[in-house]
Amino acid sequence: LDVIGFEADRLASPNQAELLLSNYIDGVHLDPYTRQPVAYDLLKAHPGSEYLDTLTEQFEHETFLAGDVLHSFRRRRAEQHRGSSRYIPCLPISGLHRKYCEAEVQRNVLRAAFAFVLKTLAVPEDEGEEGENANNKWYTSVNLPNRQGVGMFLPEGYDITQFNPDGSASELNEFHGIITGLFAGCFSMPLGRALGRYSTAGYAGIRAEMLPYHHAIASDRSQVWERTWMDPLFVAFLVELQLTPGFRQLAAQLTPEEWLVLDLYNAEWQWPEKELVVDPSREEEARRKKMMMGLVSRAQQVGAADLDEFDDRAAKALGFTDREAFRRACAQSIHGFQVVDDQNE
Repeated sequence: LDVIGFEADRLASPNQAELLLSNYIDGVHLDPYTRQPVAYDLLKAHPGSEYLDTLTEQFEHETFLAGDVLHSFRRRRAEQHRGSSRYIPCLPISGLHRKYCEAEVQRNVLRAAFAFVLKTLAVPEDEGEEGENANNKWYTSVNLPNRQGVGMFLPEGYDITQFNPDGSASELNEFHGIITGLFAGCFSMPLGRALGRYSTAGYAGIRAEMLPYHHAIASDRSQVWERTWMDPLFVAFLVELQLTPGFRQLAAQLTPEEWLVLDLYNAEWQWPEKELVVDPSREEEARRKKMMMGLVSRAQQVGAADLDEFDDRAAKALGFTDREAFRRACAQSIHGFQVVDDQNE
């Protein structure tokens, strides 16, 4: 059991004539009745590859059954079988961002190249000359010794100036923030997280900005990642597990009634919580009340995949005799009353 990632560009039709078929959408073979994917065509090489040894493989493909492929994308409409990047609304402006940054850097380089400008009463060199004999060099440059940059003499009547850009994006830093914010908005991401700095924001404001971002991640986990990735991978893992000698030995020891109770395919995914805690004491009290009311379990609060293993380590670290003693102490701390062991009683 292994997972190999492929770029979505490799999921494509090697034959351009097949793009107009109703049961074939850019590498995805569809069942003519259910309209569900039954197979996928993956190019042997990326279509944008420039390696000489893979040029011919860009037009060759391998066909995989749908059960062996995990194709993840955000489904926005019915009968959609190929997705699109969230960055598509901002792709046209990405080129403008690059051009503006290059122009701003070039402008500053030219500005730093001139160390000084002097005006002179000398007559321009091209005055009185016409045609091909005219010298269009209306200035004289002077190289400075042991220093980068040049000086320039301007004749009488000439002056030097620069264009002053106007608008809200006049400064490079501000313009960079505007473009970054547009891209971050495609993921409900705060601008500070996209830029990697929160120097101008307070903690409460940061937490308020991060909440929609965390909600978007939680929505993707439950609607996309779990259904498209985790559940099929878990089923494939169980299929492989049932072929091992250890599982067969365990299965031989279980009765039919125990098999009915043991539902291997009923799984729940526990993702690590990302919370911005403002007041630790108040947050801890809120967690305690949630567990007292039965709204969440200790496994959800701890975020451990194996709660028994976690409790064994915690019991050993805190000096408890066994796991159950540690759990009774936790229940007493949460609910406020002593939990009695039936065997000792």
